[in-house]
Amino acid sequence: MASKIYEKFQLKRIFLYRDRGTFFPEAQQLFQTSFNNCKQRLAVLAKDLGSCVERARPFYDACKQAEEAQSETQKAAQEYQRSVEIYRVAKETLSLAESKLLKADKREFDAAWQEYVNHATMKVMQAEQDKTRSERTHEEKSKLYQEYEQKRVTLQRSLKRSIVKSKPYFDAKENAEHELQVNKINTILLIFCFQ
Repeated sequence: MASKIYEKFQLKRIFLYRDRGTFFPEAQQLFQTSFNNCKQRLAVLAKDLGSCVERARPFYDACKQAEEAQSETQKAAQEYQRSVEIYRVAKETLSLAESKLLKADKREFDAAWQEYVNHATMKVMQAEQDKTRSERTHEEKSKLYQEYEQKRVTLQRSLKRSIVKSKPYFDAKENAEHELQVNKINTILLIFCFQ
């Protein structure tokens, strides 16, 4: 039974390797065809809708920037929360180490415990620096997000009609980008699997 499964596996490998020479160009050609089709559809749609597409483009660019900035802000917030937690744990560890050192018999000096307290102190200082840095980063990212969001709102008010008229184009563009991304990932996965 096991030998039959192994034989089937080997046959599949042989066929895959035999066809390997034609597979890669076919996969790349499929992606290129899909790309050209999307490009043509968008060009026809842009021509049908007229100049409203170009007038509304800054708004959609601002939307994309605001979305990316929001994502970066969320990552920075998570990093800040993580650094605050590390700082809290480091302070707690230092506090416990110091209290243990102070409770120890004053006549005996424990060098190992003193070394542990010094190490805990250094960890607190490093955690505090990390917390300050991540707080600053989060503030910068938040400020940038607010600027992009304000720009988006301003453009939305001033380009309302163009945005509404060009919405079919930008929806089609988003769908085309998604389709191309999926095709690209599938092509890369197939090529990677057959190498």
